[in-house]
Amino acid sequence: MLNETLEKILLNIKGINLVFDKGPRDELINIAEKIFPEERLDSIKLYDNCYSGSSWSHNLDLLFNQLPTLEDGKRFELIRNIKDPIKRMHQTLSLLDDICNEGKVELALHVIQSLANIDCKPRVNDTRALGYRKLLEFYAKEGDFDNFKKYIQLCEPGKERHAISRIKYIFISSYTLLNGADRATNIARKKPFGKQYLVTVLSAATELHNYQEMEKALNQFEDIDSISEEDQIRLLAESFKKHVKTHYDEKHFDELFHKIDSLNPKIRSGDFKLRDILLMTIGMDIDDLNRVTQCRKAINNRGLKSELKFVEETLKKQLRK
Repeated sequence: MLNETLEKILLNIKGINLVFDKGPRDELINIAEKIFPEERLDSIKLYDNCYSGSSWSHNLDLLFNQLPTLEDGKRFELIRNIKDPIKRMHQTLSLLDDICNEGKVELALHVIQSLANIDCKPRVNDTRALGYRKLLEFYAKEGDFDNFKKYIQLCEPGKERHAISRIKYIFISSYTLLNGADRATNIARKKPFGKQYLVTVLSAATELHNYQEMEKALNQFEDIDSISEEDQIRLLAESFKKHVKTHYDEKHFDELFHKIDSLNPKIRSGDFKLRDILLMTIGMDIDDLNRVTQCRKAINNRGLKSELKFVEETLKKQLRK
């Protein structure tokens, strides 16, 4: 199986190179018949679809996934044989995903250097920045502030700010869980972060604090003016839900229900109204039938109502036993 899959990988790379060189169609079809899944062949043979570089690259992804035992160095060597610089870059970044997830930092730094001198503007000026972002995300998940600071500038953070912002959120969440909200707050106030990440600290802290503790933390929070009222209520609802099995209190529920019920019903959260989402949040995991019913009746969205109706029926069955 290993040799067979490896042979297909070699053929797939040959196909990618033939596409890049505008090689003969017949040769591409011949290779495709040996390595593509049968359900994809009709599409590949249609018109000039065999010259679709993305199809060949996607198939290579599938083949690499079929060979998880392939040594990283060997996979890197195979990728280096791809002529098309953009396809080679994507395969290298995919390899870096796996290497960085496994914490193989030295190998990752070596592989990243192979991304130099690939024209990928306007995404980055130096394509190695895309590789460093993979390493940055590893350190973000580890909550490693020193290495995060060390590598973020190599990621060209001014480019693709959404991607960098996502990684910053990962770091702040991880750092909070590892070191607590107080230390994370001090980090979030400074560069390369900023006050917009303070709510991320508090959101991660809902894993650590129950409703009463989160309420106290918000009351003592120095930058509370930077956290909107709806975000404060959302944080309280998240803390309530995450700790309801060990810290349920009817008084706390009633306080929180009143706060949520008083929200502007026009405020949205994704596809739903925030008020409806939070009412479902606090009603989903409690064993208090009357209060589950209270939440259901207050929700306007039919789909969310039905979610809580199921919880109600489950609780009724338990009470009848």
